[in-house]
Amino acid sequence: MPQPKGMHPEEIKAKIRMTGITLEELSLQYCKGASNVRQALFFRHCPSGERAIIQCLKQHYDIEPHAIWPNRYDEKGNRTIGHSRSNNTKSNADGHRQKDAAA
Repeated sequence: MPQPKGMHPEEIKAKIRMTGITLEELSLQYCKGASNVRQALFFRHCPSGERAIIQCLKQHYDIEPHAIWPNRYDEKGNRTIGHSRSNNTKSNADGHRQKDAAA
């Protein structure tokens, strides 16, 4: 089954700009970091940037999170991708065990 597309990042950017603010202004207004919105658009590592985009598009266009990013949010607006570590990364505890074993 093909994965739902959602909105293209350029479409999101255009809608934000049509409200009269820039991505940087939106990011500073909601996130306190100048690049958070851009990171959310292109890298998917920034929940605060996603929230800023969602709030802006919801307020001005009544667009729900699922319509923006169906692969990130369910139809109820709950985030479906988490912040958990990948199975390929080591936890801090693993790193400490390696140091103890080598010492």
